[in-house]
Amino acid sequence: MSEKEEIRRKIVETAKEIITEDGYEILSMRKIAARIDYSAGIIYHYFKDKQEIADIVCREYLEEINEILGENEEESPEREFFVVLKRYITVLVTNPLKYGALFDMKNMKIIEEQSDNPILKRIEDILRSAEDQAIFRKLEIGIAAKTVLVAANGVAAQIINEKSGEEYGKKLIDHYLYILFKGMLK
Repeated sequence: MSEKEEIRRKIVETAKEIITEDGYEILSMRKIAARIDYSAGIIYHYFKDKQEIADIVCREYLEEINEILGENEEESPEREFFVVLKRYITVLVTNPLKYGALFDMKNMKIIEEQSDNPILKRIEDILRSAEDQAIFRKLEIGIAAKTVLVAANGVAAQIINEKSGEEYGKKLIDHYLYILFKGMLK
């Protein structure tokens, strides 16, 4: 790894630390610079702005979450649909500061971009498989997958913001999945 790549990596890792400890809203070029004993000007030499760093952090978080979700071990697409989405929402809810950057509107484009989002690709694969097996009706897979993912993020945000307890959160997730699943059945 070159020196430039090492410094960029250090900046991104420091941004992740700040987000995990204090939340995305607190992240700033100055905070990053102070943590790594550089000037903010040096940070701007490596990144255009905070958003460029946030884009990288969000992409890495999506990869991390996808790894946490694990491999497809389910025997059917409908079972995988429930398991993957429940795990996804649970990961977000149990790590609200860390994954809070994913809920920021400026970062939503990353979540919705198929080429950069392994979770969106995974949902598309599940929907396609369910459609191929005539479990789900004919869907516009790309749009349906985005809808599922954006709604899952909304459910997670609602649980985090409402703070109504674990039992309520489980009920909300179950209702979301049930209603969504029923709406796509053939």
